[in-house]
Amino acid sequence: MRDLFGGDVLETQGHLFTQEGSVEFHGEQVSVASLANPPRCLTQRITWELFELGFRYELRDLDRYLAQKHWADDLIGCEQLLHSIFPGEAGLVMWSEQFPEDNYGMWNNTLIGVLPYLEKFHELIGAWDDALPLLVLPLTPDSFMDTKCWEVMHTVTAFYVQTFFHQFCRPPIVPHSIPL
Repeated sequence: MRDLFGGDVLETQGHLFTQEGSVEFHGEQVSVASLANPPRCLTQRITWELFELGFRYELRDLDRYLAQKHWADDLIGCEQLLHSIFPGEAGLVMWSEQFPEDNYGMWNNTLIGVLPYLEKFHELIGAWDDALPLLVLPLTPDSFMDTKCWEVMHTVTAFYVQTFFHQFCRPPIVPHSIPL
């Protein structure tokens, strides 16, 4: 465990990392002993969550930088808009909720499932300087079909990745499909 977590963590949380101990991951108890050779599913889920959390926090940081006036004028409104992009009640943290069993939110496989989250992501990015015209026009269920969904998702993704790279001089962390 010392190799995995380092001496400082063990000194402050030593009782947690005994071979007989367990930790909780999304409501599931995981034996500390199993972490020496973790199950593939657990490794995939942890990796997925790291990508998801990285994306959420990088999006927040980029939005706070590009929409500074909005954040200064309405901190709570900006946080609510950011959190509304992601399903669940956890905001930018995820450990307190059950692990998703299917792709959800912006990664949903249905148009009706993706629309509310894509609308909010679209709204957030549309407030940035130099937002493309497609990102400023509101999305409506009447005009939202497969081709429009693909066009908006492709445009939003490309704009986000390029804008992030331009601001931070490295590619962003992007979400991945849920390991099922």
